Amino acid sequence: MTTVQKVIKGLAIALAVFIIFNIVSAIASVFFAITGINWALDTFTSNEEVISSVENTFDIEEIKNIKIKSGIEKIEIIPGNEFKVIGENVPESFSCNVENETLNITSSGKAKFFWGNDSIIKVYIPKEFVFENANLSLGVGETNIENLLVEYLDLTCGAGEIDIKYIEARKGAKINCGVGEFTIKDSKLNNLEFNAGVGENEISSVLSGKCTLKQGVGESNIILKDFDEENGKINTKKGIGELRVNGKEYSGNQTFGIGEDVIVDVFGGVGEVRIKY
Repeated sequence: MTTVQKVIKGLAIALAVFIIFNIVSAIASVFFAITGINWALDTFTSNEEVISSVENTFDIEEIKNIKIKSGIEKIEIIPGNEFKVIGENVPESFSCNVENETLNITSSGKAKFFWGNDSIIKVYIPKEFVFENANLSLGVGETNIENLLVEYLDLTCGAGEIDIKYIEARKGAKINCGVGEFTIKDSKLNNLEFNAGVGENEISSVLSGKCTLKQGVGESNIILKDFDEENGKINTKKGIGELRVNGKEYSGNQTFGIGEDVIVDVFGGVGEVRIKY
């Protein structure tokens, strides 16, 4: 290896370390914003009682929005015949109510964390119901979402596995990932702003409008369903790692398509990015 090659390699490693440091710092900020700074201080000392089961039902006429803020528990959002929220082994601070046409679900979810927390929150939503706004701030744990229809989506993930099967965000969607695996499939997202965190992520959906996908640290798989080069355009800015589009590897920044109806900007991070359409 020549001196010039060694210098280039050293600069590349330094740049990678700098990018990783900034991404991890951002993720840490999001994480503590979600769970609250006191989480780190009182996780071991919390003596909050655990409620075995809570069930609430609500009239469809009184709800237009949904807001969820969770701590450490499993979250399930699933279709049903009515609005129903069930909490199993939730902390005493768990609350669920409707205020100003918003279904509010809040839980600290700190109990038994290091001893196998088995807290679960299940949210049943009528199948064809469309929320005006959905604001979901997820803490630590597994989350499964199925068939969520909204005008505007604001989703912030903490740490854990996120598995989404069909979200339709008709006017706008903002997704900020934390640490862990993130998957969203068979969805329709308009004007998507996506910020990946640390871990593997997969987006397999129909995108519309102007979308921005910023990758973090880890492998990214992007499948753009129904994308047409005549009507849309993909702009890529390569990060550190391979960039593959439809199986072919590319170096440097690239543009695919000539249309203006759908614009997808993909910013690489640290790790391989695979795009398919």
